[in-house]
Amino acid sequence: MTPEEAHLYALVHDGAPGDVEFYRTVTADAGRVLELGCGWGRVASQLACGEVVGLESDPGMRAVGASRGFTPVEGDMRSFDLGTFDFVIIPFTGIYCLLSEDDLLACLRSVRAALAPEGRLVFDAYAADRFHEDSLPEDYPDDLLELVAEIEHAGEPLLVYERSTWDKDAQRVDAHYVYEREHGGEVIAEIEIGHRYLLSETLEPLLARAGLSLLAMRGSFDGEPFDTETSGSLVVVACRDDAGALEA
Repeated sequence: MTPEEAHLYALVHDGAPGDVEFYRTVTADAGRVLELGCGWGRVASQLACGEVVGLESDPGMRAVGASRGFTPVEGDMRSFDLGTFDFVIIPFTGIYCLLSEDDLLACLRSVRAALAPEGRLVFDAYAADRFHEDSLPEDYPDDLLELVAEIEHAGEPLLVYERSTWDKDAQRVDAHYVYEREHGGEVIAEIEIGHRYLLSETLEPLLARAGLSLLAMRGSFDGEPFDTETSGSLVVVACRDDAGALEA
């Protein structure tokens, strides 16, 4: 993204309710924390631990972060070597930006290498189990533009529309965002974001293949148990597979 596109994206994608406070609490006593796919630093810049490193591949997002006083490290979440961390976090569905199983495993193996012996991987995403099981591709026409946000940018009101394509077999959703001036209807930007969502039953074996052990799978930041039928969120805590039965 360009810095302008990254700023527009951030105005719409401003996090899940309660996520910043959740990660602040979880990492409060940590010495070093790494956020993968940190964007401009919305979460990382608010953590109150010893040292925070934010990794981001998109140059526009890094530029926005620098303009707001937080400078992410340039890098790829699939392969990085930044030392050892007490926590590696991936907030706000960032793990779904890994668009193949190979990419996901590469990321998880890099996380495994980066975790201290009693370190934790913590991530959250939208829960996809019920959507995947109960919906059909024709329920989401590729040409349907839906209004998803009304924002203000540079003093001007904008309407933001979304059109999505869904490949059920690939567990892939590509969301196309159109930013339009409220007065006059001129389109000023179009941004596409791809997601490869995960199903809860696949998480434990995927983590194990990367040398990680699942400690907890929750349905909210409040700690309620994950339920495939009712949970809207998926909050996961994992550790190195040699860490034993440590408390989550």
